[in-house]
Amino acid sequence: MSGPADHRGRVALLLDLGRYVEARAAVERALAESPDDPALLVAYADALAGTGDHASALASAGRAVALAPDDPAAHRRRAIALARLGDHADATVAARQVVRLAPEDWSAHTLLATCAAEDPATREEAWEASGRAVTLGPTVAEAHAAVGFVATRRGDRAAAVRAYRAALALKPDHATSIHNLGLLEGGTDLARVARGVAGALRLEPQNPDFRATVDRWTWRTVAGAWAAPLAALLVVVPASLDNPAEQAGSSFPTSAFSAVLLVGVLATWWTVTLVRLPRGVRRRGAAYVRDDPGLLAMLVATALGVGGVLLIGFSPREGPRVVLTTVVVLAVHLATLTAALVVRSRRGVVR
Repeated sequence: MSGPADHRGRVALLLDLGRYVEARAAVERALAESPDDPALLVAYADALAGTGDHASALASAGRAVALAPDDPAAHRRRAIALARLGDHADATVAARQVVRLAPEDWSAHTLLATCAAEDPATREEAWEASGRAVTLGPTVAEAHAAVGFVATRRGDRAAAVRAYRAALALKPDHATSIHNLGLLEGGTDLARVARGVAGALRLEPQNPDFRATVDRWTWRTVAGAWAAPLAALLVVVPASLDNPAEQAGSSFPTSAFSAVLLVGVLATWWTVTLVRLPRGVRRRGAAYVRDDPGLLAMLVATALGVGGVLLIGFSPREGPRVVLTTVVVLAVHLATLTAALVVRSRRGVVR
């Protein structure tokens, strides 16, 4: 017959493996036998957070705090849940409780640092907490990474880079430092940023922050492609409505040349962008698009827009056709953008 300790051991193993759905089911069975076990409630919050249900994770952590108000693990889990829900002020309050209960624990100070760094009013407190974490854990990569995180929020890029490099010197496979350093050092070089993100994803494929970085890149890339035909219309439409080359009897009018050139530039940009990305990032981006009907609609609009640009380009001085095609392209683009924003709003995605 298994006891609470056996349940906790299995749940801990599943959580370590990132098998959150199984962990959730296992801890629910354990809670049926021991509903007031604070450790199980904390584990349940971990499992819920792993599946993206941060509101339920907060409720479970809150119960754990009520049952064990002097347990730093319960306050820690509550602080993390609050931070995930965007309530950084309350997360900072909860993190202070962790520091109060475990003042010599470097991880308590890293928690306070990362929570407090999100609010300009508590950013100096965050900086002090990150320094204290390094003092208590000078050989711990996570402590140095906390310094990097706070430095980034303070706008001190040089200090952030130094901190993340120090973390990687201690632990070369520290995924968060690989990810964040790639963002800092990559700048506008998308391929360099993507390599850093891909390295982090290989180490922690379920990390929500790493996945969110790829998702943001995917959204911006699709949005860039979506906007390209609109920019092309600004060149092609005037050339089609007033085309000196066509008037001179040219067999290949200026508007057609402009349309082909602009579509070629778009196709080249898209191809080069995708080819330079690591395979893992491309796979994640493709999965994100497949799961987002708004982005799929924007890609369809992009294809229609490209076709519209070519049609207009090869319709010199045919005003009604040019106007009708332009109106259709603009209407489709507006409709798909609206749909994409509605989908993202309903999903609670803010980027």
